[in-house]
Amino acid sequence: MLKKLLFSCLLFCFQTLFAQNEKFELVQEVYRQWQKFEFNSRGQCNYLYINDSLIPEAIKGLKERLSEQKKYYCVDGVTLNVDSFEFDDSELEYITKEADRLNSHHWPEKIFPNAKIVHPGQFEKHFKSTELLEPMEKFCYNVYTISNPIFLRNQTVCLFYNEERTFYNMSGEFSLYVYRKKKWELFSLICKHREVHYGESKKPTN
Repeated sequence: MLKKLLFSCLLFCFQTLFAQNEKFELVQEVYRQWQKFEFNSRGQCNYLYINDSLIPEAIKGLKERLSEQKKYYCVDGVTLNVDSFEFDDSELEYITKEADRLNSHHWPEKIFPNAKIVHPGQFEKHFKSTELLEPMEKFCYNVYTISNPIFLRNQTVCLFYNEERTFYNMSGEFSLYVYRKKKWELFSLICKHREVHYGESKKPTN
């Protein structure tokens, strides 16, 4: 009985956490930006395509960058003041563990209005179906990957991955955000991942 009760409590906590992350400002910003893009400025696109599985190279790139560099900087564009942020060893260990678990969380299709999940194994078929479309129409089929946020320091700092995949290429970034004045602000880029010529010879760049 006690085990069942503990399991129910854990399940409730996980469900609550995932629900909170679905409403997380940086996750919702992906949807807001998609609505503003020129190719969808009048609601031309029927669906927002979401992939919730990060490419292994992105996770590997995050680990490698943090193993090489612990300290990051941000320059205020107005005052030109330089701010810095440094991960300690315990935080780096925690990030490594959480990064390994990023793909164990999967976004539901209801995460955004008109969202549709596209898994990596479906990419080729998904983009092949757009070959005869006009260039601007193809953009409606872009696939977006967003990670579960990795929170630190009492949820005042987080690492977040955002990726856009088109018929032609893919561009993704792991970035460091800090919570200031009741909103999340980009502090520093951690690492990038690029692939060009989707469907042909892929050329990854970090």
